[in-house]
Amino acid sequence: MGIQVVPVEVLTLIVGHLLVPEGRARSGADVQLDDLRNARLVCRQWNAAASAHMFRVVALLHSRNGKGFPNFARLVASPTVRHAARCVEIYSGPHHYGHDMGTDRDYDVWDGWEDGNHDEFISAINSIARLPNLQAVSVRFSERCSGVPDNGDSGDMTMEETSTRTHTLVAVFKAVQARAARGAACEGDTDLTTITALALQNLQNKPIPDLIASEPFQSLAQNITDLRLLITEEHNEHGPDDDMNKPERRTFEPWLQKEFLPLFADRLTLLQLAFSEKWGAAPGYFDGKGLFFPHLKTLTLGDFIIGHHDQFDWVLAHKTIETLRLEHCQIVSHLSFMHSDDVDGESELRAWGTPTHGWTRYPEWSWGVDDRCATFHFSGTWEAVFDGIRAQLPNLVDFCMDNTCRKTHYWENSTFNSPEHIRCMLGHLRYITFDAGLCPSPWISADGRTGEMKFGNCDPAVPPPEERKYLDYEEKGILNRSQETWVGDRRAFLDLVRTVGERRRERGR
Repeated sequence: MGIQVVPVEVLTLIVGHLLVPEGRARSGADVQLDDLRNARLVCRQWNAAASAHMFRVVALLHSRNGKGFPNFARLVASPTVRHAARCVEIYSGPHHYGHDMGTDRDYDVWDGWEDGNHDEFISAINSIARLPNLQAVSVRFSERCSGVPDNGDSGDMTMEETSTRTHTLVAVFKAVQARAARGAACEGDTDLTTITALALQNLQNKPIPDLIASEPFQSLAQNITDLRLLITEEHNEHGPDDDMNKPERRTFEPWLQKEFLPLFADRLTLLQLAFSEKWGAAPGYFDGKGLFFPHLKTLTLGDFIIGHHDQFDWVLAHKTIETLRLEHCQIVSHLSFMHSDDVDGESELRAWGTPTHGWTRYPEWSWGVDDRCATFHFSGTWEAVFDGIRAQLPNLVDFCMDNTCRKTHYWENSTFNSPEHIRCMLGHLRYITFDAGLCPSPWISADGRTGEMKFGNCDPAVPPPEERKYLDYEEKGILNRSQETWVGDRRAFLDLVRTVGERRRERGR
């Protein structure tokens, strides 16, 4: 049988295996374009099959040499590319594989927004209207951003400013709206697909109420069924700093929960939420109350911290969920809040708006922490979470959880762009502690081999007054919440995995 009689759909599936090596995640570092280029040279039939994969995703690279915009214009002018393109990736600034695109900032690139010199960039963004089969838009910003301006800002010139991020988003949303209007004006002469997937990578953790209230954004949001968000925060590698008290750290997560995500509630079937820093418990708070996505089938959470017994209830309320993925999600077991100027730890909590329900406060001087601080214990366990998932998500047929790798930076060991490759393993890093007095991050992960965590300066016992001034503040208290809960957590984890597997087999998945 000659290759000519193989159906085009079958040949396209076969050729698609050239794109990514078997068993590897589909990310920029793994894509094998050379093999596809060679396949296009075999014959016309192979050319069509390979092109469908090679140009399925097209990237608008904001290159330093100025060639990115003309190259993109030529790309979308090709009939082959226009027919194949399903997703467009738009980079807000120069990007170099293997490095953060903001590490060597070029003022002519980002600061040009203020001078009105981005006509070519905007024109390139507008050209997505020429892609009739476009279904997804992905915008990637720099991993580095500065916080809300205050007198303490360092003025680091390698940061991508909030204004340039906003300008990029405005341009993208307007282009999508113009594309939809163009399709409507053609009255059927040109069939344009509806854009139903939106990914915002390294979105700054700053509320943008004016932008989401705009007509272009509202027009896009009403059609989105697939939403993927990776949130980044102020980058300050020269600590100590005051990151914990930045206003966006307290205001963004409530805004995300109450203002942003509800805009997508009616249609959303897939939601992916990940942050560059641990999120959910403190200083910002996210418990999902009021959120409900009636058609949600796939939920992926990255670096979400559970710090209250009811904090995972919003997930369990979505009975339609079929796939649940938890990457680097943890339960915080012990928390310490330092004083802020002349107020005690509890007053600082009130200033942040961080709830303490379900927490047990230790007596003063416990763990060798003086009376200017407030220390707490949260008794939540993964056993309870796993049992809740098994009992309350009846349609779940795919579950994975992986926090076996300790991360130094959030992009390490991350599968944000390929969440289907998250492993299913129960590791020692499933619990964490919080100390608001530490910089640059208050979150203290466990030892990945033993589960031991550091907290406080000695042990939980309250030392007598005469010994308090002799406390060794270099000695750290050692906890092992992973070991304490191992039997129950492991039993519930295995029960959940077994139940999900049985459901999948019963339903022929």
